Amino acid sequence: MSVHLPTIGVVGVSGVGKSSTVSALFGASPTALTVQTVPGLGEDFRRDPGLLREYAARLPLCDVILWVQDARARGLALDQSYLETLRPPRDRLVFGVNQVDLIAPGDWAGGPSPEQAQHLLEVLEERKARLPGPVVGYSALRAYRLQELFTALAGACRPSAVAALRAAKSLRPDPADRRERLYLRLEGVHP
Repeated sequence: MSVHLPTIGVVGVSGVGKSSTVSALFGASPTALTVQTVPGLGEDFRRDPGLLREYAARLPLCDVILWVQDARARGLALDQSYLETLRPPRDRLVFGVNQVDLIAPGDWAGGPSPEQAQHLLEVLEERKARLPGPVVGYSALRAYRLQELFTALAGACRPSAVAALRAAKSLRPDPADRRERLYLRLEGVHP
């Protein structure tokens, strides 16, 4: 009897934290799933057409697609252009906004400061208005909101692969999680 390993497609321009996100979610060397990614997207416009062809061939085979973005990047035109070119299956697509710990004013202390939390909400609302799918802000480096990201991935995953995806999960506890939820509840903020 063969076991279906879930396949996750990870898309994003260079430097957004695709590898660190996969490591944070599934461990340094995941063996219970297949990861499809093409490094170098957005580094050189001459190479992009070939890389986009590779993605276009791989993404339809994926059980779920994680499109990783940098929380500090304001411009989405390149991502939107790639989305238009690739046309990934929207029902299996999740947008992960990584590096939220680096959002201004940069005063992260085990969790977002009140000002960072407000900026994070603004970034996520702006992305939700411009992107065609669920949007989750997180920090792979600090293991912040990884459970929310994983929950969104499981929700977008092909039903036949959800159980295997859940079995592949390897999350560290989020040290800011309890404090953040308490703070946000007290402030009436819901990221």
